[in-house]
Amino acid sequence: MYIRYQVADRIATITLDRPEAANAQNGELLDQLDAAWVRAAQDEDVAVIVLRAEGKHFSSGHDLKDKSWPDPSKITLDRIYGLESRRYLEYSLRWHNVPKPSIAAVQGRCIAGGLLLCWPCDLIVAAAAQRYRATPRAGPASRVRPEQRRDPAPWPPPWSCAASR
Repeated sequence: MYIRYQVADRIATITLDRPEAANAQNGELLDQLDAAWVRAAQDEDVAVIVLRAEGKHFSSGHDLKDKSWPDPSKITLDRIYGLESRRYLEYSLRWHNVPKPSIAAVQGRCIAGGLLLCWPCDLIVAAAAQRYRATPRAGPASRVRPEQRRDPAPWPPPWSCAASR
């Protein structure tokens, strides 16, 4: 089991419990996570949902070592689209539309697909040393310095906790 679920004082706590892999997401983890969200949504004793993670990092994103994917030469665009639209878009929309307040408690790194787990929540509470990254630091875009961008974004962003220090 990659997900722990418990209810106390009308608060459902959903915990990502795969710290040995930095809570990287494979298909089984995502399916278990969706089941926990559905359970919390349907439970009349639950008033608030908290999503948290065990270990140093909230989520390192997609599990690149997941053996459930077929050989790369057999992966088709239709298969990728089907999996991504169900496991990320459909799940994220379902979680976002739960009519109960939801809070993501994020610590450590939250990378790529990890953002898709916390974005559906109504509130994201981040630890002081939190780091978000929508894309890995590989590839040509990673070599573009901020002053070379057309619209350089301020860093840290004005809405971050770090900007208020």
